[in-house]
Amino acid sequence: MEDIQFGSMAASAILMGILALIYKVATRDDGTNCIPNRFKPLLAVGLGIVLSIVGMYYNELIPTFKNVVNHVLVGLNIGLSAVGLWEVYKENRG
Repeated sequence: MEDIQFGSMAASAILMGILALIYKVATRDDGTNCIPNRFKPLLAVGLGIVLSIVGMYYNELIPTFKNVVNHVLVGLNIGLSAVGLWEVYKENRG
């Protein structure tokens, strides 16, 4: 299955933007985070799944068992990919 699309935007790019916004808003003035690091991957995966299900309805697919399972798995993959990309960025940002 290809990446979930909202018009010309890929769900993975939208998820990265949403996560960046949430992490920015959840940062206090002293630079500490309101969201513990152990919950960030869970947030990314959860939002990836939700965004994928929303994408299913956006693309006017009938919510059959197969479509829902496919979109949940794609959302899981999108969330896990976002976590992996963030870890690579965090390790190499100098």
